[in-house]
Amino acid sequence: MSFSAPIGMSYVNAWWALYQAANLPADTEASIMAQQKQLISNGATIARIFFEHCTDQTPLFCREEFAGKKMDVHLCDFPIINPDGYDKLYGAGAAQRALTEYDRVPSEDRFDRNDQCSFETLIEERAQRFSLLVADFKAKSR
Repeated sequence: MSFSAPIGMSYVNAWWALYQAANLPADTEASIMAQQKQLISNGATIARIFFEHCTDQTPLFCREEFAGKKMDVHLCDFPIINPDGYDKLYGAGAAQRALTEYDRVPSEDRFDRNDQCSFETLIEERAQRFSLLVADFKAKSR
């Protein structure tokens, strides 16, 4: 069952809260985890990953695994979150509990400090990138 993220929480912090609460499989190698954790060093890094990898067909927002943790959660309608897969993995209500708990962290102390990463900006940037790609394709096709 879908729910809304806490008011004012960025999509990056919502993702981070879910990532932090997710369990790491026992068979994950420490060296792989260290390499993958470098990918998620700050909120801007996560925002860049979202921007670079999301498409209409395969949005990263519902990626099933990241940095060794199972993250089967849909954020593509953010601030509405569809946690069905996440809750199936970690128990009913697990996603909402993770976000509620993380919402207690002061905004200035969050992974995405002061919740600066805007979902609306991400969508606008994707639309601009697509428009530029289409224009470039049309120009080369002439």
